[in-house]
Amino acid sequence: TCIAPETSDEPRVYRKPSPKFILDMIEKYGLDPRQCYMAGDANSDVMAGVNAGIRAIGLTGLRLKPEELPGEVAANLPVFPDLLCFVRHLQAGGR
Repeated sequence: TCIAPETSDEPRVYRKPSPKFILDMIEKYGLDPRQCYMAGDANSDVMAGVNAGIRAIGLTGLRLKPEELPGEVAANLPVFPDLLCFVRHLQAGGR
């Protein structure tokens, strides 16, 4: 479990969009970053994945505002209605 110890008004070492937890888990479990995704319903989730150098996908939600993401990120961000739709996309051979 990854829980950021900082409060929202403290410098962000672990809190998203910091990639720290993602990078720590990639190292801890010997994961291949090319096979990793960050799925999230907020821009900070998406940017944590981007900052970690892994693929990011958006999940439709009130906190996800692709128009507020950097241009290249927004232009290349796949967005799914929910996590199940994303999993089905992967099962069908999507990337």
